[in-house]
Amino acid sequence: HAKELADNISVLYVSLDGPGEVHSAIRNHKGLHENIERGLAALPKNGLEKTALCTISKANIDLLQETALYAASIGFNKIIFQNLIFMLPDEAKSYDAWLRESLKIEKSNSSSWTYNGIPDFSSKLPAAMAEIEKRVEEGGFPLRVEFHPLGIKSSNVLNRMEGRLALPNSPKHCLA
Repeated sequence: HAKELADNISVLYVSLDGPGEVHSAIRNHKGLHENIERGLAALPKNGLEKTALCTISKANIDLLQETALYAASIGFNKIIFQNLIFMLPDEAKSYDAWLRESLKIEKSNSSSWTYNGIPDFSSKLPAAMAEIEKRVEEGGFPLRVEFHPLGIKSSNVLNRMEGRLALPNSPKHCLA
């Protein structure tokens, strides 16, 4: 199915929350990382953007750089570090309304993504992000690296999590 997939899409998004077995453990699925590795190996090397989506959590906050390097080593072109708790309550309401109005989806699981207090690992985020930002500036990753929502940086991440910062360049809705 790899060729058919590559012939019909231009971007492939795959969840990758840690290097190797760390991802499998976070997702509670033994050997999941091996399935991802096999799947990527079967895809053509060129012509298809392969993007890893890493949801930052307590389980992987100390492994973000290793996750990016692992992603590159198994064939990803890009990694997006994201944290769904960045959705603020008003944004969740807006998102749910958009789902109802635009897609006729009545039930949403956005409450599981919504910021309802700062998680215990958040104090580590600015330093972890700053290390990645510096390494990106120095060309130290063999793939593109982004933080989402767009506009989030080590210098503003805690303000965003505390609800003191709106990001004007971020899309209003995300189907992540």
